[in-house]
Amino acid sequence: MTENIDNEKNDNGKHHEKRTRVLFWIAGVATLVHLLLLSLEAIGKGAVTVEMTFFYFAVLGTYGGQNVLVRWKNPREKRKGELFVYAVWTYTALFYFVSVFLNKPDIIPSQLALTWQGVTVLFFGTSLSKMIKDFFFLKDK
Repeated sequence: MTENIDNEKNDNGKHHEKRTRVLFWIAGVATLVHLLLLSLEAIGKGAVTVEMTFFYFAVLGTYGGQNVLVRWKNPREKRKGELFVYAVWTYTALFYFVSVFLNKPDIIPSQLALTWQGVTVLFFGTSLSKMIKDFFFLKDK
């Protein structure tokens, strides 16, 4: 009987890890698409709406939440979500640098600051979760 419970726990853990990998790739594609749309807006070929930005946050937040759940269950799981944070931070810094260098503040996409803020909040939220987990579960070790 205990063997069945242990097998279910292991299968459930593998399922969550697989789901996290799938969500990682979905979030990666969403990040690339969102940054591409922001770039197109900068050159005057479209506009990124608030709804599109919030959809991106929902996708990234879903991945972040799933990643936190897996991390709480399996502390050995490596973090990969920082890639999205660094991509958005680098992209934002690049746009602000170019706009200052070219003296063209109007090339900054309308949703860029909101995107940076949302990604940063998600990043610090998942980092806070890690700190809480470490405090409560690793303080005895």
